[in-house]
Amino acid sequence: MVAMDGSNKKDLVSEGLVWPNGLAVDEILDRVYWSDAKKDTIESIHMDGSGRMVILDTVAKHPFSMAVFEDSLYWSDWEMQEIVSCNKFNGKDFKTLVKEAGIRPMGITLAHPLLIQSGPPSPCVDSPCSHVCLPKPLPSTEFTCACPSHLVLDSAGTVCEDSSLSSALLLSTSTHIYSLHPQAIGLTSHQAMGSIPSPGLLTSLAANSVDSMVYFVNRGAEQILVMDRETGTVNPVMYGDQFGAISYDPFSNNLFWVDVHK
Repeated sequence: MVAMDGSNKKDLVSEGLVWPNGLAVDEILDRVYWSDAKKDTIESIHMDGSGRMVILDTVAKHPFSMAVFEDSLYWSDWEMQEIVSCNKFNGKDFKTLVKEAGIRPMGITLAHPLLIQSGPPSPCVDSPCSHVCLPKPLPSTEFTCACPSHLVLDSAGTVCEDSSLSSALLLSTSTHIYSLHPQAIGLTSHQAMGSIPSPGLLTSLAANSVDSMVYFVNRGAEQILVMDRETGTVNPVMYGDQFGAISYDPFSNNLFWVDVHK
């Protein structure tokens, strides 16, 4: 269990688990229910880590996704290919709700007006965060701004900015180098870091994990060049037509290449 801003992490259950998968929270009783697909069990525990109890044992064949509402538990069963329910206190009143040929239920959820509860206003309403707002644990009314992995917060701590030194995937065409962030949330985008002058035939890249430099081979001009990711400036390093694949070792500060003539 963890707060919305990533603080106060606490392990509720760390023993007697094999393959926990389904998870549901009972906000009325402050209990967490989970299923174990390997043990074929459904269990429950208080949010303070006390009162662990087994609701069903070996009755559920391969429980996957769970939900809880009023006095009932609901889950999808991969082996039986059905959606079933039981009493959340003692496992009684076990019954199949949905079972149809050719249908293999997976994720399930419940929608009911009673589940839409009013509470204190979110501290993130009208926040200055440009991308992500994380509310701090109650009763605090404060928040923390956060960014996708390829961006960094500005000095004010509210606006996410580009970082040339963030982790990125570098791709090249024959004349351009592009920076991509496939791990970013939302639409994947790319931007051109720079280009090489004619005659250009970019054949190999070597990123530098120490600073902002990227080395590459331009077979069109028969040279190895280095580009500064922060400024986009390009400078020659070595000349010759023998350079194939290249690799940079940050520990020894050496550049290695394959000699295509040998």
